[in-house]
Amino acid sequence: MGKEYVVSGALLACNKGVTPSPFTGTMGMMRTINGKVIGTEMDKIPMVNIKPFGICQILTKTVPIPCVPVPTFWQKANKGVSANGHKVLMKDSCIQCAIGGKISFKSSGQ
Repeated sequence: MGKEYVVSGALLACNKGVTPSPFTGTMGMMRTINGKVIGTEMDKIPMVNIKPFGICQILTKTVPIPCVPVPTFWQKANKGVSANGHKVLMKDSCIQCAIGGKISFKSSGQ
């Protein structure tokens, strides 16, 4: 279901990574759902909001290279709802990694 708001604890996956990782919302602290911070379009800081996805399949040639996400900007954020003046993220929101992967939500965290 793509109509769910995303909150801290949602599960992210990169189509070029090997392991899912948890999302951490920080910018929507004033808005929560069931006590969990809602995610916004500004929650795109590597290692803070978006953690590594194990090994990066794009960079791996002969030796496994650990993932270090380089997120660009969120797509499909909710234009009609905001938290701290920023659009909130939905389960169908996604973000490109500058290295080449596509990061999307596997769960909303709710």
